Amino acid sequence: MKNLIILIAIICSTSLFAQDAKSIVEKFKTEMEATDQEVTLTMQLVSKSGSIRERSLTWSTMKAKTGLSSSYLLFTAPADIKGTAFLSQENATGNDDQWLFLPALKRSRRISSNEKGQSFMGSDFTYDDLGEEDTNKSTYKLLKSEPTEAGILQIIEAVYTDQQKIKESGYSKRIITINEKTNTMVKTEFYGIDGKLKKSLTCSEFKQFGDQKRWRPMLYQMKNLEKGTETILKFGDYKIDKGIDANRFTIRNLESN
Repeated sequence: MKNLIILIAIICSTSLFAQDAKSIVEKFKTEMEATDQEVTLTMQLVSKSGSIRERSLTWSTMKAKTGLSSSYLLFTAPADIKGTAFLSQENATGNDDQWLFLPALKRSRRISSNEKGQSFMGSDFTYDDLGEEDTNKSTYKLLKSEPTEAGILQIIEAVYTDQQKIKESGYSKRIITINEKTNTMVKTEFYGIDGKLKKSLTCSEFKQFGDQKRWRPMLYQMKNLEKGTETILKFGDYKIDKGIDANRFTIRNLESN
C-alpha cells in the first residue's frame, strides 16, 4: 500500500509539473500577443567569416476575434529586396499558411510544408520559426528554476509530439527559458531530429510598450551552431494596439507591393 501511495504521488507531481510548464509557456504567449502590433527593425546576416549584410523591414501582427494570429513582414531595404513581403496566417488546425511575395515575379507563392524548415530570406531563421507556438503539438516539462536578479528563470523542455511538425520544422525538441516575472522568453535552444543542438536564440534588452506595459525584446540573436553563422534582429519602438487595418494580412495586400 505504501508503495502504491508513493507511485500515485509521483504520477500526480509529474502531471502537475507538466501542467505548470505548459501554463508558463501559455502565459508567455499571452504576453506577446496583442490585438495588433507593428515594429520596424534591422536584420543583420553575419557570415562564418564575420562579414555582415544588413536589411531593413517592418513586422506587423494581428490577433483576430477567432483567436487566430497573422503576421506580415515587408522588406524596405536594400534596393535588391525592397518590396519583398511575407504573410503567415494561423489556421484552425493550429498550422500556419504562409506566402512569400517576390517583386521580380510580381506574384506570391505559397510556402509548402517541405519548405518550412528552410532558411527565411537567407537568415538563420526558418519559415517555421516565424510561425505560432501551438501548445497542443508539444509536451512541456519544467527542468529547473534559476533565481536571478531579473526574476526567476523557468527552464522548460518542449518536445514535439506531432510527427508532421517534427518533419516540417526539422526539430525534435526545444529548451525554452522564460522569465516568470515578466513572462518573457530569454533563450531557446533548438535540437534536431538527431538530438543534436542546432541553433540557439537569445532575446535581450527588454522594454515595455503600450497601455498594458507589455515587455518586448529589442534584440534577437539567432546562432546557427552547425553553420557558424548568426542573424541579429534589432528592433525599434513597438506600436501596440494602435488599430492596424485587417486587410494588411491578406494575399491581395501581399501582392500589391
